[in-house]
Amino acid sequence: MQINPYNLEIQNPLQNNKSINAVVEFLKEVIPTAYIFCNCASTLRTDLIMVMDQYKYKSFDQIISLLDFTLLGHENINCTVYTYGTIHEFLSKGHLYFSALCTPENCVYKSTANFTLPLPNPEKCIEIVDKAKSLFNQNIQKAITFFSVARQLANESENTISGFMLQQACELTYRSLLLSLRGKQVKSHDLVVLRKHLSHFVPTIIGIFNENEEEEVALLTSIQEAYIKSRYDQTYKISLNELENSIIVANKLIGSAQEIFNYHCQKIKFLAYSTISYL
Repeated sequence: MQINPYNLEIQNPLQNNKSINAVVEFLKEVIPTAYIFCNCASTLRTDLIMVMDQYKYKSFDQIISLLDFTLLGHENINCTVYTYGTIHEFLSKGHLYFSALCTPENCVYKSTANFTLPLPNPEKCIEIVDKAKSLFNQNIQKAITFFSVARQLANESENTISGFMLQQACELTYRSLLLSLRGKQVKSHDLVVLRKHLSHFVPTIIGIFNENEEEEVALLTSIQEAYIKSRYDQTYKISLNELENSIIVANKLIGSAQEIFNYHCQKIKFLAYSTISYL
């Protein structure tokens, strides 16, 4: 994973990418779409945000079927659909993720000549960042505390309770990004589920521990299982190797979450104060 908060130059998101271009061309023909935005922050996958046409209708079931058909064979491309009203409200109120993503330079398709969605402004962006920082810091500090206690317990050979604390550190880390970027919580304690929800907003969360999808999920599953067994199985003891791997994962996740969050804050400030001429 490569995240550079200071490298925010505007680039064409579909430059030299025939596969994504083909997907976009097909989607705009079969689904009534007002805008399609591309998030290419991750080198492992591409996320497309589709904004539905406010004047045309197609049932949700039909849209899902068409998306499943279109993306068949494109495992590294993800597409999420929103109504025009939802995105317009996000941008009007200010949203750390959508205000930075749903801008003309990330737009790979629009149905009309003019860009009519609200654009970020400096005053609103300051408010967005301040609110997001408050939400993020509340949870990430708890995660750091759980992690610190887990390491201390590991040094004292309290391995099982340490494993329990490490799951809490990972869960709170995922929640810190979900709450600050998504704006609402996910009702699940499962690390793999939280990671899946977060990946729609932060594609760079994929591949933090291992670029192999199955191996990364296996690491999170191991931490989750240790958490459950430590609560309900009085005879359970986590192995030293599992504990050491869990410590590495939790430490990497916390550091990456802080880096990702700072990147999004820098990005929206950059967009608000830049001299880009929106066409």
